[in-house]
Amino acid sequence: MISHFSGTTSYMPPEYYKFKQYDGCQGTVWQMGILLVDMLSPVFNAFEHISDAFTKPPYVPNDLSPEVKRLIHSLLNINPVNRPTLKEIQKHPWITQPAS
Repeated sequence: MISHFSGTTSYMPPEYYKFKQYDGCQGTVWQMGILLVDMLSPVFNAFEHISDAFTKPPYVPNDLSPEVKRLIHSLLNINPVNRPTLKEIQKHPWITQPAS
C-alpha cells in the first residue's frame, strides 16, 4: 500500500482521498480511466471533484462506443477490488479491436 500521493489531484484514486492509502496497481487502473475520459471527451474531468466519485457516476460522453463506455466505468469503479487488473484491461474488446 502506498501512503503518499504525488501528482495531479484529478487523477487521485478515491481510496487515497478517503483513506490516505492505495494499491499502486489499482490506483494506476483508476488513473487510466481518468486519462481515457480526458482523451476521448471534450470535457476534461470524469468528476468535478474527487469526492464526487463517491456519490455520482463518472462523466462519460454519450457518443462513445458501448465498449469504451464499459471499459471506462470498470476502470473508474469506486471499489479498487472491483476494478480490472492491468492484464484484464489488455484483453478488453475495446483495446484488442483493430483500428478502423
